[in-house]
Amino acid sequence: MLENVGFAVTAVASADAALRVWDTHGPFEALVSDLAMPGMSGRELVAHLAQRGASPPVVFISGYSNQAIEPVERHRTEFVQKPFTGAELTTAVQDAIHRLVPSA
Repeated sequence: MLENVGFAVTAVASADAALRVWDTHGPFEALVSDLAMPGMSGRELVAHLAQRGASPPVVFISGYSNQAIEPVERHRTEFVQKPFTGAELTTAVQDAIHRLVPSA
């Protein structure tokens, strides 16, 4: 979906793989992560990135309610409820990027 609107996408199968890719090919402009994943939640993935000094704009996706996002995270994240359209995901990514990256 994101590639169709011009984003370069690096897809990985797990949070552990995301950390390895971030370490070798990052930083990236934004992170899109499911909130609930085997082994490590999306929230934990963001915490691990923060320990590495990274604080990318984040879009969490989930089949659960956005109530699952802690209020402190809402100022730096977007949330997209599954199922979602390509337009909804694109808007969330753009909003997350523009919220954290001041315009010049």
